[in-house]
Amino acid sequence: ARVVASSSGVTHSYRSVGGQLHTALEGIDLELYEGDRVALVGGNGSGKTTLLKLLSGIMVPREGEVSVGGTNTRTKSPGEIAGTTSYIYQHPQQMLLKDSVRGDVALFPSGRRFEGWEELVERVLARVRLDEFADRDGRTLSGGQQRRATLAIGLAMRPKLLLLDEPTSSLDVASREGVTAMLADLSDAISCAVVATHDMHLVADWANRVIVLEQGRLAADLGPRELFSRPELLERARLVPPQVVTLGLELGVNPPPLSVAELVESLGLADPAGEAVGVVGP
Repeated sequence: ARVVASSSGVTHSYRSVGGQLHTALEGIDLELYEGDRVALVGGNGSGKTTLLKLLSGIMVPREGEVSVGGTNTRTKSPGEIAGTTSYIYQHPQQMLLKDSVRGDVALFPSGRRFEGWEELVERVLARVRLDEFADRDGRTLSGGQQRRATLAIGLAMRPKLLLLDEPTSSLDVASREGVTAMLADLSDAISCAVVATHDMHLVADWANRVIVLEQGRLAADLGPRELFSRPELLERARLVPPQVVTLGLELGVNPPPLSVAELVESLGLADPAGEAVGVVGP
């Protein structure tokens, strides 16, 4: 697969109010490929948001190199790199600036004078199921709708690399599941996506690759099933697997199931028509 972005020897630090350097990332070597759906996980302060911002070109590393689409981020401004990457902030209000969702989604493609940008905007709004809310002020929408609006803003930039910071945080269960399903549905429209998250349901349902950060270092790069099969890594990184994973392991299903459907199949609880007979558990 083609490399979409990479980092080589990336170390980054911040200067505290007192003037001391705090290392956020250290020695990160990474390649991201077309087709990757990457969950970037780790405890608070592990460096997830910093890595996203470095990959987006918003920041450049103190040491090492970041390349996006074959371009070293040191050689281009964040605005120039924005044609290749799209960074979706954790708080939607930072991206909902106009008096309508349509205006927010149109901001980048109209400013860059994309050919057929009006049609692009309408297509993207329909894709995230916000066409009927297009004339509403995005700041008045529900939490889940705001997340979909920021997804639309990112998609309208036509990026090769989509970066999302905690897209399901502060959402109720239904909205969280809706955003996860939307990300899965958009896989064909996104060449490569990286999601920084604490949401292990999103990891199980959406990701095909998981990068674990621990205190600024790359601790593991593996698949979600392998991650949930390693209790020592989960404990070290302070990650709590979904209930279906825990239940599967307790029932002796190994490798662990990533969904209820997989658990049912593993336990032979489906009837010949393929419908679950029933699973009772916490």
